[in-house]
Amino acid sequence: MSCSIDSYDNDYSCSFYHDKELVARKEHKCIECGDIIKKGDKYERVTGRWEGKFSHYNTCSICKEIRDQIFCSFIFG
Repeated sequence: MSCSIDSYDNDYSCSFYHDKELVARKEHKCIECGDIIKKGDKYERVTGRWEGKFSHYNTCSICKEIRDQIFCSFIFG
C-alpha cells in the first residue's frame, strides 16, 4: 500500500517531504487538534515543499496514532 500526504488545499502537489518523530524542546501547536504540544512530549514534524513553498506541520502523538490507524492519504488540518 502506498500513502501520500497533501497540504490544506487539494490543488497543491507535494514536491517532497520528510517526516520525523521529535521530543519538543518548546511548545508547539498540533496542526490537527489545535492542542499544545508541551515541552518533553513526542510529536511528528513533517517538512516539505508544496507548490514551491516550504512548510512544516507538527502533529501530536495522539493525532498521529489516530491518523496512522485510520487514514492513508490525508490533508493536514
